[in-house]
Amino acid sequence: TADSPELQSHRSNDPVTCGSTLTGKIYTLSSDLDCSNATAPITIRDRAVLDLNNRLYVGLIILDGRRAQLRNGTIECILAGTNGGPLDDERCVRVEGEGRHTVQNVFIKYESMDGFGIGIWVLSDNNFLANNTFFRTPDTGVFVIGNKNILRQNRAIISNLGAGFYIGAEGNQLIDNYATSHHAGYLVDGENNLLIQNVDAGVPDDISATDEGFGIAGSGNRL
Repeated sequence: TADSPELQSHRSNDPVTCGSTLTGKIYTLSSDLDCSNATAPITIRDRAVLDLNNRLYVGLIILDGRRAQLRNGTIECILAGTNGGPLDDERCVRVEGEGRHTVQNVFIKYESMDGFGIGIWVLSDNNFLANNTFFRTPDTGVFVIGNKNILRQNRAIISNLGAGFYIGAEGNQLIDNYATSHHAGYLVDGENNLLIQNVDAGVPDDISATDEGFGIAGSGNRL
């Protein structure tokens, strides 16, 4: 179905390039984009939408300001210490700023599990993460230190050091998420978080040093 005239008016014809700051419009990746040697990450902010268009992006992405969106594609993460430049960051997608951002239908992967790396680092509040997959994150799939975020139907598969989902803040909701092959499926240090119908599938053998499916240390949390 063709876009409505209103939606087309919000689409940008500018190409998405390494180091771009995207604001206010809908941007679509027209081909795979390798920004592993870029000097700055792509930043999406203030109601901008980056549609990866089922393409591959290599590098770091930041959602800043408020109501930015990242969706529909694959991100290959750069391990900290391997690039030797500004993109040496252990957090592949950073969700910060005022918040109310959306990350949806994104496959986030690391090619190696050596070192330290996080799929999505959530620093701000009231964000929505849905239908994303975090694959082979060296440390943690999703690391949340913001409040009142909603994580729905995400999948965290295999980490070397940490958890599928780590929640270190308050009032977050985790609904219908799935974790497997981690030291811990879900770690909750914050307070008053709600976990509904989440799955920890453990590991396929008894070799892994898996410690716990659900490790709850904060107060007022409900499973």
